[in-house]
Amino acid sequence: MGLTAQEVEHLARLARLELTPAEVEKFSQQLAGVLDYVAKLQSLTSEGGASLETLAVEWRVDEVRSWPEAAELIKEAPVHTGTHIEVPEVFGERQ
Repeated sequence: MGLTAQEVEHLARLARLELTPAEVEKFSQQLAGVLDYVAKLQSLTSEGGASLETLAVEWRVDEVRSWPEAAELIKEAPVHTGTHIEVPEVFGERQ
């Protein structure tokens, strides 16, 4: 399944990316490969013959737990304040 240049440019706008024409072409091919792979995965079946979409997923209960070694973990962080670990900024100024 290929993507048109317009579809790639639309995805880029949604992600707030500016792409050159060469990048649009490159990503069109790469995204087509990803979509082809996803299509293959969707066609797989389990050993019992059921499609993977119909298999039941057992979710665990989401519960808050204390980490007994939290103080040691925080102490190992390069920069920390009290019980908080400081990390580098991921996103710069947003436009």
